[in-house]
Amino acid sequence: MAIGANGALRLERGRWTERLMLGFLFDDLPQEGNTVTVDPINPRLAQVRFTGYSEYAQRGADRVPQMIDRLAEALPIERIVSTGLGGHSCPYTRHGRDGRGSCN
Repeated sequence: MAIGANGALRLERGRWTERLMLGFLFDDLPQEGNTVTVDPINPRLAQVRFTGYSEYAQRGADRVPQMIDRLAEALPIERIVSTGLGGHSCPYTRHGRDGRGSCN
């Protein structure tokens, strides 16, 4: 699938709307090394430390090619383009200082 500059249309005349864009989202588990704290120099700012995705999330992302193959069995696929692994903010707030005993 050829994608135009904005990702919305194909470049080939007459095939501009022949495309399927899929997104896969995998929630990650809380990691002890991934933290958001108050910046010690400027308390109005957050200090974010991201050490990486958990094995749980990575296993999900690693399965995407097989998931696409299964979903696309009945479609005339010409080409698959990946934009890579991304992320999003987790919609939870930990209530407490210790992740092992706090409510998420």
